[in-house]
Amino acid sequence: MPLSDAHHKAAEEARRKAGGRVVIDMLFGVQGHLSEAYLDEAKHAVDWADIVVFSHPWVAPLIDDGALEGKFVVYDSQNVELDLREQLLERGDSFQSYVLDQVETAERLVGDRAHLVLACSAGDAARFAEKYGWPLSRIELVPNGVFSQRIVPVEAAEKAALKSALGLPEDRSTAFFIGSDYMPNVEAAKIVVEKLAPSCPEMLFVVAGGVCDRLPSGVPKNVRLAGSLSEQDKTRWLNAADIAVNPMLSGSGTNIKMFDFAAAGLPIVTTPIGARGIVEASSYGIEVCDPDAMVAALSRYASDAALRERAGAANRRLVESRFAWERLSPRLGQVLETGFLRRSGQERRGASEGNPIKTLHVSTVGQKCGIGEYTRHLMAEMDRHGFKSTVLTCETPLAQPDLRGLEGKASIGWFHDTVGYVDTRLAGDIEALVDASGAELAIVQHHPGFLGGHELRRLTRLLLDRGMRAAIIVHSLDGSQIPLMKELAESGVAIIAHKREDLRLMHRYGLEALHLPLAIPTLPGEPKSAAASEEKPFTIASNGFLREHKRFDIIVDALALLRDAAAVPPLSERGFRPCARAGSRCDSPKQSGRCDHARHDLPGQAGPARRPERCGYRRLRL
Repeated sequence: MPLSDAHHKAAEEARRKAGGRVVIDMLFGVQGHLSEAYLDEAKHAVDWADIVVFSHPWVAPLIDDGALEGKFVVYDSQNVELDLREQLLERGDSFQSYVLDQVETAERLVGDRAHLVLACSAGDAARFAEKYGWPLSRIELVPNGVFSQRIVPVEAAEKAALKSALGLPEDRSTAFFIGSDYMPNVEAAKIVVEKLAPSCPEMLFVVAGGVCDRLPSGVPKNVRLAGSLSEQDKTRWLNAADIAVNPMLSGSGTNIKMFDFAAAGLPIVTTPIGARGIVEASSYGIEVCDPDAMVAALSRYASDAALRERAGAANRRLVESRFAWERLSPRLGQVLETGFLRRSGQERRGASEGNPIKTLHVSTVGQKCGIGEYTRHLMAEMDRHGFKSTVLTCETPLAQPDLRGLEGKASIGWFHDTVGYVDTRLAGDIEALVDASGAELAIVQHHPGFLGGHELRRLTRLLLDRGMRAAIIVHSLDGSQIPLMKELAESGVAIIAHKREDLRLMHRYGLEALHLPLAIPTLPGEPKSAAASEEKPFTIASNGFLREHKRFDIIVDALALLRDAAAVPPLSERGFRPCARAGSRCDSPKQSGRCDHARHDLPGQAGPARRPERCGYRRLRL
């Protein structure tokens, strides 16, 4: 949306008063009303959106508080703008001081309004907290990055061909710098031209970007000014270069050019300012030093092709693991979605006094299952915060659920085949049960041993068709489950995982899930003193079933070794008692035998062996 002629005229007058410095962005909050068409479009977009992201603070003063009501507001900061602009303008000049006051007003306003502030470096996050008092809990660190598949390293033969095409000598190392017409970049480019190039006559230095327009015409013979470049040409120059140099001495945020350098597989020589938000000190591929030490660093890289290759490969790995938009963008989407849903839930709860949010849980509540116990605690906690929970639990061939304390809140909605694991299915009256819940939110606890793909699809379709928001909490995951989870996510179901390894597995297959750390309840009461139990065996308990994959026998083995070595006095003096719970699966007795074997076959036992015990759930205080 173009700005009006009147706006451009006012901005030009402001530039004149600011000594030739461009301040149109910094004064947008007081001049933006001159571009009525732009402002109308911005207000219309805000009205349409659920999430409003301010990528700069400048427009924020033109948007009324009322227009943001009910929106999830995000400030996507690029810098600490006040700190940056104070490097570019002079407080001693009355007009420039006025401009800086407008910068501070806009930046403070957008951050105060924001439910979430995105910072591109830890230093920026700390500075926001210090300067404006924004809580760090409201600031999310999301670094800048690069599309790593658009800029990739090239083989030696292709590099040589590019050098030839661009007129670069093949027998000299080429160092590359790029920057826009921006004072910190101009300052860095002058260091390249006036200090580094004369000190490294054996090298060729290429300076590219709008910064070239601010450099003197009489540059040293080993400096080439490439001027402004298209994205395609920039990639060609990056691939033709041997080394990247970035002698920045001022600025804020992170230097985007650093990610381009690293993606191209170039070793980098930079200052601490240039490395800010990427590395704190020199790494294998990034040499961090003051300009005075750059000549030596450049000479080392120029004279050692193998070193350049190793350093460039390290930088490429750094980009792929931490700064690739292919990784960062899905994570940012997850951050925004989580923040929006959390904010929406808070506002919905705030408006629901006397009208709680009806929530339907599908789980194993009442069965001998940790997931069912987790769900019972989740229901109780949600009901304390403005929800009204009901649950569809299961019956098994071995047991009916124990639903004491859930009278009127629980129904049997599915059959769980815990014997053959082939006939798990939804109840015949599942549709009537879902309708009777009257829920607007449904939370399904998922384990591969629960509902299979057909029945899980049928259940989620049923929930979505009734206008419910549906979420699946994944408790265990393998690659075979990924296609099903992707299908459900595409249908509008939120996928939630407890374990970060499950999140990483889903991400590997292009599925983004929300992260919900697994919580446990706090046991009431104070622990007993050591004196009160000094005559009793030291007890170690497993809160899961005695199953092979739990490897409780390893715990038994380790504790026995510690006791026999007298490494832990309470064990050597009192002995110990392993305590676990038998399960219905056939591997439970086998695991019990392994525990017995672990205890009995230890050499040099001190005192009588104590066999593993299997007991019911109980609260144990050690």
